Amino acid sequence: MLIVGDGPQRKKLERTIAELGLENRVTITGFQPYGTMPQYINLAAVCINPFLNTDETRDIFPGKIIQYIACGKIAVVTPLLGIKCLIPDESKGVIYADTAADMAAKVADLLASDERRQKLEQAGIDYVRQVHDQQKIGQQLEAELQKIVTGNSDSVIPRTSN
Repeated sequence: MLIVGDGPQRKKLERTIAELGLENRVTITGFQPYGTMPQYINLAAVCINPFLNTDETRDIFPGKIIQYIACGKIAVVTPLLGIKCLIPDESKGVIYADTAADMAAKVADLLASDERRQKLEQAGIDYVRQVHDQQKIGQQLEAELQKIVTGNSDSVIPRTSN
C-alpha cells in the first residue's frame, strides 16, 4: 500500500502500521509536488479518499478525486455532501463508502473484478472529459468574460459607469 501525502494523522498511522507489522507492506511518501501526482496515482489499481464526515468537512470537494478519475482510476471516497452534489453516483467513476469497513470491502470487490473496475474507470474518464476538460473550462470562462465585457451578462459583478 502506498500512502501519498502527509498530515496530522501521520504519527498515528505509523504507529498502527508498526503495531500490525506492516512496515514492509505500507509506504508513506510524505508531501509530494503536484506535478508528480499522476505518476503516483498511476501506480494504483484503486484510489481512496477517506474523510471523517464532520461539520468542517461535509461541504468540501477534494480536488484529488478529479485527479484520480482523470488518471483512469476508480475512487472510493467518503460521501461528503461537497462531493456528492457534483458526482452523485458511480456512473462518473466514484464509489461511496460510509465507514472504513465499507471502504475496505468496496476496494476488495473492485480488486476482485477487473471488468467492473475497468467499466467504472472508463466512466470516470468520460466524465472528466465532458465536465473538467481544461480547454472546455477555458472556453466557458472566456464566453462568460465576453458577456461581462459586452454587457450581456446576468453576472452578479456590478457594472460601473464612468
